[in-house]
Amino acid sequence: MPGYTCDLHEVDAKFFDPKYLCASCEKLLRDPMQTSCGHRYCRSCVEELLRSPSCKCLIDNEEIQREQIFEDNFARREILSLPVQCTNHCDGCDWKGELRQLEDHEAQCPCAKVQCMHPSCGVLVPRDDLSRHITEDCNFRQVQCEMCKLATTADKLKQHQENDCQEYKVDCPKCLIVKIPRKQLSSHLDPVHGDCEAVEAPCPFRNIGCPDEKPRKRQENKEHQDKQVTQHLNFLLSFVQQLSNFLYSKLDSVNALKGKSEFFQNMDRTVQCLLHKVENIINEHSNLSSMLQGHGTRISNLEKSIERFLMDDVVPDSAPLNSMHCSWSQADISRVLQRLDNHDAKTANHEVLLVEMNSMVQSQSKEIKRLETQLRIANDEIRKLQRRSENLEHTLSLRNIVTADLEEYVRQQEFSSFDGVLIWKISDFTRRRNEAITGKQVSIYSPCFYTSRHGYKMCVRIYLNGDGIGKGTHISLFFVVMRGEYDALLRWPFSQKVTFMLLDQNNVEHVIDAFRPDRHSSSFQRPRREANIASGCPTFCPLSELSNHGYVKDDTMFVKVIVDTTDT
Repeated sequence: MPGYTCDLHEVDAKFFDPKYLCASCEKLLRDPMQTSCGHRYCRSCVEELLRSPSCKCLIDNEEIQREQIFEDNFARREILSLPVQCTNHCDGCDWKGELRQLEDHEAQCPCAKVQCMHPSCGVLVPRDDLSRHITEDCNFRQVQCEMCKLATTADKLKQHQENDCQEYKVDCPKCLIVKIPRKQLSSHLDPVHGDCEAVEAPCPFRNIGCPDEKPRKRQENKEHQDKQVTQHLNFLLSFVQQLSNFLYSKLDSVNALKGKSEFFQNMDRTVQCLLHKVENIINEHSNLSSMLQGHGTRISNLEKSIERFLMDDVVPDSAPLNSMHCSWSQADISRVLQRLDNHDAKTANHEVLLVEMNSMVQSQSKEIKRLETQLRIANDEIRKLQRRSENLEHTLSLRNIVTADLEEYVRQQEFSSFDGVLIWKISDFTRRRNEAITGKQVSIYSPCFYTSRHGYKMCVRIYLNGDGIGKGTHISLFFVVMRGEYDALLRWPFSQKVTFMLLDQNNVEHVIDAFRPDRHSSSFQRPRREANIASGCPTFCPLSELSNHGYVKDDTMFVKVIVDTTDT
């Protein structure tokens, strides 16, 4: 981190020594480091300077070397002891203290600006005003519509009320009646059953024969119906007769449904049974409620009895002193006085103990302050050791990475060939074949090999239970072109002839197959990833042939791959 950003006291700022400023970030030094030329930098600033191509001091342009840089603990102690004021003093914070206490104070400063917890808001408010902002001012706080009780955010409340709230009162667009709840507006505007006088609608008997289709307002429609009562009744009678004829024509269908009446009767009995159970549950709930009310009454009566009993045992404060003397004997008075003396003695002892406890608390406070100082010093030492440990761990991790790379390089050099010929020994054939059958590991990759020291990098992938059209019947063998270090110098696409051989360990009959790469296939273009898509022979060798010859002996199989390095 760069240097401290803080404000010094006005008095101390006049006498501030600029040597405590970082030569790079020009802020108060954080973890100051001093170079061989005597200039000071923050730790993070000098690390950034050391990573730059020209590692020179920004003041006198002298070359800086890592081993000549050291921690300036004296300057660090003086800087942390500088008197500063809170960076929020312009916002009303009057805290003042040493620089070492500034970060702890700012973490809980009530005047510090913090961001609202709602992600969409993002407003910066003082920390002690955050709760009020969240509950009262934030436009994204959760509020409840006071009309329909629906929860929404404050910024969408007005939009909700004006567009969606069913309880919000709106004006009728026809008759200009004001303040109708939105949910009642549709029924108010209904041309048949509504009460809006301005809605125009045709005669309601139009669908059953009334020839008048002119739209009228509600009052005009009423006058039309009064004048045409006889005609409308005739239309209605004709419609009822037609409906009757239609219903009689459907009686046959109704009779066909009579056979299903027993099913509906069973359903009705089931419903009646469920209703009876519900009534029993309601009665049981009523009984429990009455029992609970009775228990409550008994408890309240018992509490009143206890209060009366306690009041009878207490002597009222207003009782005359003479009546108390009349009821108490001389022995009782002596016993009470003796108890008062004992209480006075105990009180005096308690006061002595209280004084002793106060002195012990003061001594403990001094001891705590001393221990806090020691703890602060110990924490500084621990942080210093942690930084050293981190540097050592970083160095160790770099060495481990280099060691792993060397080991991988040596291993590849040990098992790789550089003449375009791979002889691959596959041990534990039975276990690997079973894993391929069960699907635990269907394929195996060979060690990589090369056409020359600076040639193509390749490997082979074998499926011991077959793949694609050869799955379950053949051994599948595929050739893989891998990304190498010298691909930029090679000719692409890869076009060398490839020969696969399953070696007969009895030297009787080897299984041999060969192919020439398809120059248009992506499998033989220059690799853009670690390896191209495998290409080869999905039906390389039938599984039934493995037992006829010495292809597998001592649970071991040998595969040989030859890449023609003379082919151009």
